Amino acid sequence: MLTPYFADMHIHVGRDIYGKPVKITGSKNLTLTNILKESSRNKGIDMVGVIDSHAPAVQQEIKNLISEGKAYELTDGGIQFEEVTLLLGSEIEVYDDNCLGPIHVLCFLPTLEKISLFSEWLTTKMKNITLSSQRYYGTAKELQYKVKELEGIFIPAHIFTPFKSLYGKGVRESLEEVLDPDLIDGVELGLSSDTEMADQIKELHAYTFLTNSDAHSLAKIAREYQEIKMDKPSFKEFLWALHQLEGRKVTKNFGMNHSWENIILQFATNAFRNYLLIP
Repeated sequence: MLTPYFADMHIHVGRDIYGKPVKITGSKNLTLTNILKESSRNKGIDMVGVIDSHAPAVQQEIKNLISEGKAYELTDGGIQFEEVTLLLGSEIEVYDDNCLGPIHVLCFLPTLEKISLFSEWLTTKMKNITLSSQRYYGTAKELQYKVKELEGIFIPAHIFTPFKSLYGKGVRESLEEVLDPDLIDGVELGLSSDTEMADQIKELHAYTFLTNSDAHSLAKIAREYQEIKMDKPSFKEFLWALHQLEGRKVTKNFGMNHSWENIILQFATNAFRNYLLIP
């Protein structure tokens, strides 16, 4: 029987186990362990995506938790800690010759082994693997191919954010200018948009919409999140939900409701009117 679970799939790490910055703008107490504790004990979140898991020190912290018996790897992918499942992710900035501006994307890998291999590859494409959201030197499609080679999940991040996003800065008219549409598993709406807005763009109808906190502090975890119907929280179940396989699916998105969001929504809608479905 499938069960609804809550998930926030875009959380940053502020500091690693050595006290060094990962997301420079992140809170100092936003460590991997504190994220898991906060999500499990206080926020009622069943699954989190930590998108700085490519950093070697973050991977080491996960290995420490496993060696101490506080966490363990799941057969279907992911790391179990108390009542929360961790999915290993990486937010990457792409700016190749096909992009008008930088685009952020989320890549999730199923196991510690796969994320480690991904990190090794990124060291040949990135100047500083220890930091968050770093510029990747290569094409977006090449990145997609690598993620799929490692059996990962590929999601364009906060797609309407005015800067560093697919429609906010990256493309002229279509995502096909930059990405292989068949290798996209879902799209993240971000804090500056909602489902109603995204539904107006025809090429997005093929994808599941996600909304996440993009948390830079413990307090911001789950300010946006989704309800996902799954058998249990795991990498495989999340992938199946994104593609609506065997009843798995994202059933609800929960976002903030601020007055300034309407302003941004209108700005973005006007900016992309050339390829909206509405006249």
